[in-house]
Amino acid sequence: MYLTNRDKEIFKFIEQYGSITINQCSKIFFSKCKQNYYQARKRLKLLSDNKYLKRYRKDMRSETIYYLDKKLSVHDLKVLDIYAELLHLGVEIKYFEREYIIPTKNKEYRSDGLIECIKDNYFYPLLVEVDYTHFTSNKKLLDIYNSNYFQEKYKDLDTDIFPTVLIVRPFISSSNNNLPFNIIYSTMCINNINTLFN
Repeated sequence: MYLTNRDKEIFKFIEQYGSITINQCSKIFFSKCKQNYYQARKRLKLLSDNKYLKRYRKDMRSETIYYLDKKLSVHDLKVLDIYAELLHLGVEIKYFEREYIIPTKNKEYRSDGLIECIKDNYFYPLLVEVDYTHFTSNKKLLDIYNSNYFQEKYKDLDTDIFPTVLIVRPFISSSNNNLPFNIIYSTMCINNINTLFN
């Protein structure tokens, strides 16, 4: 089997981030193709059939996940879904890290991801929390905000910049936060992610 440059880019992505789904692959590597989902599915299956990639499905309703060595958690896969969706929306990703550590005065917090991106010449930092097995507490978010970690990190760009917090849950509950920063709630389908840029 001949490996294309696109195949090598897919391998590089999987090496860096751990795995890829068909949907993610279609949005990241086949976005300019007609029938991008079909093309991604066909190529990933071929790579798997030729033993370049391993694959699994949690159950018959779940999407097939392709990986090299280690299966990713639901949290990690959802953060990669958000990454792929942002690229699909035409966003330029400047920085992306899963499991981002934020030092505060009393403890270190781990966020499921930090994405710094540009859309229409505007800078958008995004702190991602996937609430699959637990709910992100307001205390955690307030501790991070009050630590001034991000305000200090982005001080060269502007004063008092704090990332928009994207909280992804199986369902959206009504919540009145009254917090001094933006929070966007989304379901696991992440179908309202474009509201980040309104």
